[in-house]
Amino acid sequence: MGAQDAEPRVADVEAELAEVEATVWDDLDRALDRSLELERVAATLGAEELVHRARLVQADVYGRSGHTARGARILRDVNRWATEHDERFLLARSHRLLSFFFGQIGDPATALEHAVRAAEFVDVSTPVRAQFEHVIALADALATCGSFEQACERYRSAGQLAERLGDARLRLTTLNNLAYTEWEAGWPDRAAATAERMRAFAAVHDLPLEGSSHDTLARAQMAVGRYDDAEQVLLPVCSGDLRELNPDAVASALLALTEIQRRRGDTVAARDTLQRCLQLCDERQLNALLVQARREQAEVAAAEGCFADAYELHKRFHEEAMALNSIERESRARTLQAVFETTEARRDSERFRELAVRDSLTGLHNRRFVDENLPGLLLQAREHGSPLAVALVDLDHFKRVNDTCSHEVGDEVLRQVADLLRACVEALPGGLAARMGGEEFLVALPDLPLTAALDTLERLRQAVAGHGWTDLTQGLPVTVSLGATMAGPDDDQAQVLRRADHNLYAAKDAGRNCTVGQAAAALPVPS
Repeated sequence: MGAQDAEPRVADVEAELAEVEATVWDDLDRALDRSLELERVAATLGAEELVHRARLVQADVYGRSGHTARGARILRDVNRWATEHDERFLLARSHRLLSFFFGQIGDPATALEHAVRAAEFVDVSTPVRAQFEHVIALADALATCGSFEQACERYRSAGQLAERLGDARLRLTTLNNLAYTEWEAGWPDRAAATAERMRAFAAVHDLPLEGSSHDTLARAQMAVGRYDDAEQVLLPVCSGDLRELNPDAVASALLALTEIQRRRGDTVAARDTLQRCLQLCDERQLNALLVQARREQAEVAAAEGCFADAYELHKRFHEEAMALNSIERESRARTLQAVFETTEARRDSERFRELAVRDSLTGLHNRRFVDENLPGLLLQAREHGSPLAVALVDLDHFKRVNDTCSHEVGDEVLRQVADLLRACVEALPGGLAARMGGEEFLVALPDLPLTAALDTLERLRQAVAGHGWTDLTQGLPVTVSLGATMAGPDDDQAQVLRRADHNLYAAKDAGRNCTVGQAAAALPVPS
């Protein structure tokens, strides 16, 4: 076939590939069949770049349908070819899909690395649909790594791109992801407002909310105390009235409904709902949700006054969580070895596992690390009868720094405060400093009684206030408020953090730039 005859066929293959790339999720079987046929046609035309584009569609399908390692092997090969031939489109798309792969296997730091690499190959000449896909992939990766504010900025950018495309479904997706990230970051008012925008947008455009959107809306409403509204949102999911619900969505909704019923004091209904959740998790092997359900079992038992049962259930939750983490780590290592088949992959996996529990801005441990390790510190203190102080540290009037100076200056302030926190805990074996999100940090001080812990935290407060901020912040002061508490013998993580948060608000009410701390017995846990 001559060049003149082949050229329009190449253009046809390229146009159809673009259509399949944009609609993979709509019909995975069709996307796989078309990509295999398009790969064959592209090969006969000698269009090697299009061959690899077709293979990326196949990798995308395999990744979405559970054949993770098979898809990743294709991604590895295409990414290598694209690097050797400097094919920017293939580099961008393969890095984005590699980001999705590493997110699937629980390696968020590597997912973020590939999302950033993908974004490097995107510019104004990139089709708007592709720009959207890369921006939202980067936002998802940032959110998973705990960089919530940066993630929210990308979600807003993705929303603008969806508006340019005139695609209401994509706009709904960005609102859902934005609201969930705001909830996860601990910004309840922002999450609730965004979730309501999502619901209103769906109504205006006559779009049904998917199970994940119901979950986001309900969690945002729960965060601001709107339990009745949240229950009404969850009931259609829990009853299976929504079409095409996956078991994860139903189990997650049942777990959230259990929490609502427990907080209302209806522990009988909470037990019934939780039993349905446990049964579904067991039947479908939803191990991560099963571990969360174990924690809720302990909460329900405590709400009923069965503290011995609650303690045993909490120990079981902790043991199962540790076992699940071990299983996931081993599974991740096996998958990486199956894909990359090198000892370097194992070494990188360990390195990126550590990065996954680090805040990308400050280098401190992140909220994920706290959730994985603070329960262990509490258990250790309980078993050894040793003291454990936990404090929440919040920058005072931090918005003023961002608004007056710049977000870049604000980021540098956060980094320098993190350095002061790190210095505070370095001298204590087992001490922990972490960024919880935004301008809030956590410090855990093991083996220090209340007076010594408060002295240490007060020195930290003075170190922040006395730091040389003038040149950086144009004269604006930088101070912190601290809310501290001692872990009690029956406390779990939620109780300790609620009490520390209560004391943090007391410090704010007292005029900020101060430390408020009490022992566990001195303050009841807020309901």
